[in-house]
Amino acid sequence: MNRRLQRIHRWLGSLLGVLVLAWLLSGVVMMYVGFPSLTRAERLAGAGELPALGWTVDPAEMARRAGAGDGASPVLLGEFLGRAVYRLRPEGGAPWSTFLAEEGSPLPEVTSAQAAEVARRFAARSGLTTGNVRVTGPIPLDQWTVSSPLDALRPFHRVSLGDVAGTELYVSVRTGEVVRDTGRRERAWNWVGAVTHWVYPAILRQHVLAWRTTGRVLSLGALMLVLTGLALAWRRASRNGRGFQFRGVRGFHTWAGVVFGVPLAAWLLSGFLSFRIVPLFDDGEPTQAQLRAWQGLDVAPASKPLGWEAARAAAGLPHPIVAAEWRRDGAGELLVVR
Repeated sequence: MNRRLQRIHRWLGSLLGVLVLAWLLSGVVMMYVGFPSLTRAERLAGAGELPALGWTVDPAEMARRAGAGDGASPVLLGEFLGRAVYRLRPEGGAPWSTFLAEEGSPLPEVTSAQAAEVARRFAARSGLTTGNVRVTGPIPLDQWTVSSPLDALRPFHRVSLGDVAGTELYVSVRTGEVVRDTGRRERAWNWVGAVTHWVYPAILRQHVLAWRTTGRVLSLGALMLVLTGLALAWRRASRNGRGFQFRGVRGFHTWAGVVFGVPLAAWLLSGFLSFRIVPLFDDGEPTQAQLRAWQGLDVAPASKPLGWEAARAAAGLPHPIVAAEWRRDGAGELLVVR
């Protein structure tokens, strides 16, 4: 038994030891540099003011035309290069759609020139500098837009601002919004941080099942590496009754494994479970049925649809307003400023 455990432990250590060390070090990097994302504060800082005019089509009517008339999915009120637009996503996981609020027609696919102008305006509002602006795309994904929550917004125009920080903005072809920003320093640190820690190269991550299977196999193998080491230590200590008789490097290795083996095994187990092994660790997003129950959508609306101007006047909302959404609940129809 000892020889078998030694053989398993040695081979797993040879194959996965460097990877476990990389996971530990990359985890430290992730404590200080997160994966690129556009935070809510950044999004609101760069968003354009909602036009006071141009809301000819009512949001309830727009939702009905777009197939989201039951109100389970909100209708977002927005701005695209100074024009009033509605952005909504029908049920069933369909991609986002954008409609001009003046006539209710779909917004044509955002061009490279329009994406460059969107990025310039976003940068000016956010206090970013611009130089020689360059646009790449549209692209379906790259290393920094491979995350599944962005699937409904693909493809993207990647706009390089040409500033000292190497800022790049991603503009959705579907909605005309900036949906992600990255900087040169952030990208560099993420290669040794999140990309290493999550085994996250885009060529693998875009295939979700293959990525999860790879992560499960590697994390399970690393867990077995630690558990076989602990088993060997326990067997040797219990066999002679006098503890470990090793000195030098072998003694250091054994004692370090005993001291840090249990927390390391727990850490690797948590990583293994994070790959959605059991539904206990799902993302917690509500289902459409839960949304309908919470919003009371099975109850007939008690009020008439609210137009943008009427709702703004009734609530006494001042300009500038950069984000709002229309949705239904059990009491009727609401316009919520975000």
